[in-house]
Amino acid sequence: MERPLDEWIEAIEEKLDEDRPEDALRLAEKGVREYPESADLLALGGDALWALGEVRGASDAYEKAVALVPDGADLLAGLARIRFSLCDFFGARRHAKDALRLEERPEAVDVLSRLAERSGRMEEADRLAARAHRIDSFYSIPHRIPEEEFRQVVEEAVDALPDRFRDAVRNKNVAILVEAIPAEAILLEEDPPFDPAILGLYRGIPLPERTSDSQREPDTIHLFRHNLERVAGSRQELLREIAITVYHELGHFFGCDEEELEELDLD
Repeated sequence: MERPLDEWIEAIEEKLDEDRPEDALRLAEKGVREYPESADLLALGGDALWALGEVRGASDAYEKAVALVPDGADLLAGLARIRFSLCDFFGARRHAKDALRLEERPEAVDVLSRLAERSGRMEEADRLAARAHRIDSFYSIPHRIPEEEFRQVVEEAVDALPDRFRDAVRNKNVAILVEAIPAEAILLEEDPPFDPAILGLYRGIPLPERTSDSQREPDTIHLFRHNLERVAGSRQELLREIAITVYHELGHFFGCDEEELEELDLD
């Protein structure tokens, strides 16, 4: 007997809520075999793929869902966010606007806000960010500060790091570069590209991977000011987010994996 569609959806959502994307993806794939015309199951499979870092697969899943339900505002908004993460800024804008013609979706408004920010239209970006926040408080209003003050906050954040992490910066082993947004050229260094919403990025050769004849550029950590401002509601939160980001990227310099970084105590 065929399992009811709503049971498939509920089971997959439960796995996603439990942060078990592999299980969610397996269920979604089974569900789609039973209900190949279900846009909801395709989108949930896309959500699982997104959580697993398989962004192109997530995009394909959402494209198929939108083909089935072209007027699904939630599907179009989700696809807009995925296309943005793949640096397809034209596609992201188109899907976001299509979604908003149907329904006030915060994901779509957030995408348009980030696109305005990338173009330097800061008043428009902040107006759209406030609009997304009004729809859903999950989307925060950026805490903007002048660049000079931001650099001071970076210095304070570095002072709060554990000794060996702080010394790596103070001894000039790693340079910290503050940039407004991640340049497209940097984002496209990887395939799939880095998400334009990233907070920071380490570029260099981790210490454990170096040899005596390694040819390398200076080690750098890029901090993306406007992205960091988006995840902070106050100066104190911004200080915390910068410290966490620098700490995380320095972990890559030292060759720490994600589990080792979690075990280290920033506080």
